[in-house]
Amino acid sequence: MREHRWLPYAAVALVAAALYLQTLRFDYVFDDKQLIVNNAFLSEPWSPVRAFHHEFWYGTAFVGYYRPLVIASFALNGRILGWGPGWFHLVNVLLHIANAVLLLAVARRGGVAPGPAALAAMIFAVHPATSWPVASVAARVDLLSAFFVLLAWQAWLAVARPPAPRSPFQALWRAVLVGVLFLCALLSKESAAAFLAVPVLGTRRMAPSRGREPAGSGAGPAAGPSGRWASLAAAALAFLAYLGLRTWAGLGVGVEMDRTRVNPMTNPLAHLPLPGRLYAALALCGRYLRYIVFPVRFTDHADYALSAPPPALGAGAVVTALVLMLWGALILNLWLRRDRLSQPLALSLGSFFAASNLVVPIGSLYALNFLYLPLAGLCLALAEALARWMPRAEAAPDETSPIPRRWVWVAAPLVTLLAAGSAIESRIWRDDVSLLTTFTRRFPHLAMAWVGLGEALLDRGDKASAIASFGQAQAINGASAGRHNEIAVALTRGTPTKGQLEEALSHLHTAVILNPQLVEPRINAARILIRLGRAAEAEPLTRETLRVSPDSIPARQALAESLFQQSKYAEAATELKELVRVRPEDPDVRSPFVVSLIHAGDLAEARRAAEEARRAFPDLAWFDFCLARVEAKAGRKTEALALLKRSRQRDASTLEWIRKVNDFDSYRGTPGFDELVGR
Repeated sequence: MREHRWLPYAAVALVAAALYLQTLRFDYVFDDKQLIVNNAFLSEPWSPVRAFHHEFWYGTAFVGYYRPLVIASFALNGRILGWGPGWFHLVNVLLHIANAVLLLAVARRGGVAPGPAALAAMIFAVHPATSWPVASVAARVDLLSAFFVLLAWQAWLAVARPPAPRSPFQALWRAVLVGVLFLCALLSKESAAAFLAVPVLGTRRMAPSRGREPAGSGAGPAAGPSGRWASLAAAALAFLAYLGLRTWAGLGVGVEMDRTRVNPMTNPLAHLPLPGRLYAALALCGRYLRYIVFPVRFTDHADYALSAPPPALGAGAVVTALVLMLWGALILNLWLRRDRLSQPLALSLGSFFAASNLVVPIGSLYALNFLYLPLAGLCLALAEALARWMPRAEAAPDETSPIPRRWVWVAAPLVTLLAAGSAIESRIWRDDVSLLTTFTRRFPHLAMAWVGLGEALLDRGDKASAIASFGQAQAINGASAGRHNEIAVALTRGTPTKGQLEEALSHLHTAVILNPQLVEPRINAARILIRLGRAAEAEPLTRETLRVSPDSIPARQALAESLFQQSKYAEAATELKELVRVRPEDPDVRSPFVVSLIHAGDLAEARRAAEEARRAFPDLAWFDFCLARVEAKAGRKTEALALLKRSRQRDASTLEWIRKVNDFDSYRGTPGFDELVGR
């Protein structure tokens, strides 16, 4: 009944799809907003190609990592399917389905019988550790890297497993394919480097094991060592090409090793002194490992702040260290015995180490999505182990009987429980408030969670709760300029009272004292001073900000606004002229520039600027009105009235604009003007 061999693949795909289709209703949350919603780079021409010359966070306020294929996938996702969150979640779900099916295919291609392979793939499809990378659009880095790792493994098996390639050219092509797919995995996430363990360990021909399909089940001669060595060479060249691309993009090789680049709010552990940092990382790794085996609500109430006592070498850290050492020793022992289990176990251990804070500091302290690739390796190892526990004759007497009946009673409840846990866990990602409220409960000492919750509450209009959340972050993070700035922003949202504005100024003043190089608090303080009618105080503050950050557009805008409010129109026009040069597409910059020139009496320049603005924004009647003011001041009544009439026909607000200026006072009582505005 070989015609039904597709049934396990269909079952795995169907279960994975049914579990995560609910995420298509989820919103953009957390990092999704920085990477997609607020990232103008994605919609720029050729951004899928230009992504290879930029770091992962290019176009946002953050820096770090080199994952161009993920950024390219985001750009293409928006261009082809649309920019709504549902389309991005759909691609994540499809990638997870593909990975579950690929894991089954890799296990089958490696010789594992249908039953054990299908059960392991089903566990991978529904394990709660997969809920974070699937439900979070930004975590596509893990889905995409695993996708290419599994494809590379499948290509490697085509070289290393019988039947051997029929010609040297075919062997070379398959080896090159391994290298290309491995490079794609590296360009999706750095931890994919762990795949190197597969061709390295595979240089030793593995012995057949009980419970597997016969080694020569396919037609053709047995695979020789040359193909395995060619694949290893191709993978090594791919790794070197990846390092070259990183260098070309300006990231260098060891940028992820730099702990000073890690925000202490998102990962305070990275800034702990040794040996406390190692002890804390080991204890946290123990929680991650326990979650893979018993995936019940991941929590951590530890405080990793520098102000807290350094963590001591506790029982959790000791046990974790022993588990990791035994894991490594087991891999070595299995490899020396030519046991295929060594390869998936090595992949899982290598990818776990790469993102566990033990070797390299990760950007976020709590990132369950990094367990995705280690879980894939463990599930492949599980498939191999199950194949040995379920003899071939019992496990799959024919191609339509995936697992023996007595195993179904164990497998079905296990898969059901895991799926229920994943469905519940993925729901925390439905919106920002749900996610960050959960984070603050599970990780109460993580300042980033409280800050994110405050911002989410602000977006919902709950200013009081947002301020309380920012205050909690302030209490956790100590004397932080950023927290004072965020509290000030919260206070000024909506329609603040004068007292709230003054309180916000106090917080911003403290932020500037704590970090004189931080630009945002200075700009926010200047805006509040302008709002309070204290432009003379805002001017020196914005000039000092521009001294610290000469390219700051918000600072230059605040300076121009403070000068305008003080009636220093010529100086304001000078600043605004520079802003127009930098942001010619922004009508909110063009408008005050033209008005400043009118007030300054530079009619020739005002006329030129107004005419240029009319060409740039033909749908805005405002610039017709501005040019009418220029013509009125120049004594050209006919041209001014014609422009006013045009503006009046296109925007009824023209009448209100006329009442607010005195440029047309001499026209009152004349037939043309009275007919235009009404008596």
